[in-house]
Amino acid sequence: MANDQINLDAFFASILEDYKTGMLTRDQAVGGLVHFAVALNSDDFDEARRWANQGRKLSRDLISVDEALLLLSRPPTAARH
Repeated sequence: MANDQINLDAFFASILEDYKTGMLTRDQAVGGLVHFAVALNSDDFDEARRWANQGRKLSRDLISVDEALLLLSRPPTAARH
């Protein structure tokens, strides 16, 4: 329990610090917090713990909605033979 509290505090602090310093975009910072909240509200405590433990890295891997739309708008690649 104490370890979960330490990880959660570090996760929130890192999200705020990374956004403040420009290492995370607003979308990435909000996305990380939303992923954690959704996991917690869905009673998916393993996923919530994963975000508390690795949220800094996971948030950096999130892409913005605009980037996702751009990727989806690309034509499908031709099937390889």
